[in-house]
Amino acid sequence: MTAVLECNTLSMFEEDIESVAAETLTVAKGLRADGLVKQDNKLINGRWRLNLNQTRIYLAMISMVEENDTNDQWYKISTKELKDLVEIKGNSFHEQVKKDLYKLMQTVIYVKEQDEQGRTVDDFTSLVSKARYEHGGDLFVRFDPDLKKYIIRLKNQFTQFKLREAIKFRSMYSLRIFMLLKQFDTTGWRRISLEELRYSLDINATNDNQLQKDLYPNISDFKKRIITPALIELNASGFPVEMEEHKENRKIIAFTFTWKKRAEQQGRIDFKPKTEEGARLLDRLKRLKLNDRQVRYLGDWVKAGHTTSEKLNQFCWGIEGNIREKKIAADKIGGYAYASFKKGMIGKDF
Repeated sequence: MTAVLECNTLSMFEEDIESVAAETLTVAKGLRADGLVKQDNKLINGRWRLNLNQTRIYLAMISMVEENDTNDQWYKISTKELKDLVEIKGNSFHEQVKKDLYKLMQTVIYVKEQDEQGRTVDDFTSLVSKARYEHGGDLFVRFDPDLKKYIIRLKNQFTQFKLREAIKFRSMYSLRIFMLLKQFDTTGWRRISLEELRYSLDINATNDNQLQKDLYPNISDFKKRIITPALIELNASGFPVEMEEHKENRKIIAFTFTWKKRAEQQGRIDFKPKTEEGARLLDRLKRLKLNDRQVRYLGDWVKAGHTTSEKLNQFCWGIEGNIREKKIAADKIGGYAYASFKKGMIGKDF
């Protein structure tokens, strides 16, 4: 018999089976080996609680989305694809798949948006509007229409990665951190506050996530249980990443993750200036003995909107004066200049 899940209930709708079967079999789109998972950055940074298998199904669904899909579009994952996608052992495969579908039906994603007054608010959006699972057969799902704006016809402020990159992770936290970092793949680094990271990982007890208490409230436990294992798995997966801690009053308040930016992954370096002003600024940075990596790093801050070329120029004047006044040795100028940029322009806790 075919199970149809609708309106956040797990029920058997005998009268719907024949019509739903005809609809899904004729219009459902199947999983592609080279599928891209493309999401609005608001969705990447949102809060939702799914386990690893449920997240893999969710990402596989997104990888099937195409630009012209309608709100009633069905997406299909065959039984064979499903067994390759999820990790379920023993004879409970079909029962566990139904439970995972039920969880997908119940899941609400919290996305930070701006209201009419410009205030930041949480938008609540359901993930799946309808799902169907044939025992021993295939899985069919349909996104909630309100979610479509975060996964279809995206022009800017979005993140994409290959499905096969994501499903190789064995830890849910590793996968979520991977998604958060891929958002900044063009710069190759991301600074994220401890509060933001805990929010996106959904490990703080709230009225809606069914946690009785915060998970890993102690920072040493948080690092031991989440950060360190994630770094190990990310590096082992072929996504080499390093992490730096930032403290305030001896407490960790943020992390900076660095990895090879997309251009470097493809063997390119792309910090060449496009204007005469940029060329002059680059020349000044070189005279301050900054190396290519440091120049790119500062350039990325400009691209990300954290500072401007004008501010960099202003700091160049100040740093050059300090070097003359303090008579910094020639072999120390680069390190002094870069440290001065970070401290003066970005902040003492950088």
